[in-house]
Amino acid sequence: MLGDNLRRWLTQRFWRTRYADFDFFTAEVSWFHQPFVRAQYINMLVSGQPEQDWLAWFQQKYYPRPVKRGLSLGCGTGETERRAVEINLCLQLDGYDLSPDAIAQARSDAERAGVDGRLHFFRTDLNALTLPASAYDLILCPMSLHHVRNLERLFSQARSALCPGGLLVLNEYVGPDRFQWGEKQLRYANALLHQLPQRYRRNLAPRRWRRWIEPYRTRVRRRWQWRLMMEDPSEAIRSSEIVPALEQEFEIVERRDYGGTLLCPVLDRIAGNFTENEVGRELLLEAFAYEQELIRQGELSSDYTEIIARPRV
Repeated sequence: MLGDNLRRWLTQRFWRTRYADFDFFTAEVSWFHQPFVRAQYINMLVSGQPEQDWLAWFQQKYYPRPVKRGLSLGCGTGETERRAVEINLCLQLDGYDLSPDAIAQARSDAERAGVDGRLHFFRTDLNALTLPASAYDLILCPMSLHHVRNLERLFSQARSALCPGGLLVLNEYVGPDRFQWGEKQLRYANALLHQLPQRYRRNLAPRRWRRWIEPYRTRVRRRWQWRLMMEDPSEAIRSSEIVPALEQEFEIVERRDYGGTLLCPVLDRIAGNFTENEVGRELLLEAFAYEQELIRQGELSSDYTEIIARPRV
């Protein structure tokens, strides 16, 4: 097992590298950032409207009037947080993240957007975070909790930090730890991948050596745990336990699952191939239907979800 200091150092090193050279490629390599997938699948499952994402839907339904003070756990470079104040979800918002590079970028981008007076970013380890009691009207968790090892402590702190009537909302990966997908999930994922014409399986990985080794995706495999541990020890460390840990301190008010069980592993490094023409978009629509039918039948569960929760009384 890695010690806390080594784990923290490796995690910070990974996210420094990521912010330097990876984000530019996300729409090409990630299902979650592919525009057609986001609009026609994720947004439709969450809000029922292609143009309305999870944050806008949450605001419209739960907070049509801005709250006084919000908190974001795992803010990264502050994209979600800037949008939260721009759409007046929060008048003031604090953001916490482990990466000093992300915090510096978040502060710079907030100043450039003219919202730095409403946003305050702090560097901290969410595993050891101590929050003031009854200080926040709303807590956001934007795709960050699957990087937290000490979930019980964080949820306990979040519960005490909420004002009476406050809510916590998470948009999160809750699938198998370390992306160690089960045999059934892999079997369906590979069946879907093999149905795709070769041109749509072209490897778009940003690193050239990966494209050279595997020019076209031929198989969905589990992530190598040793590689995840050495790159980012926090990656999906206890993702499958997020919901049970949440329910120890919170009551779920509403849950909107949006799949990703097959689309995440299948579209990895090939997502950008599907926006070239109508045929590609039709293939995506067929993949959406395939995944949702398997989830409806109980063959698979959803790996991604939005959950709104309130503190237990």
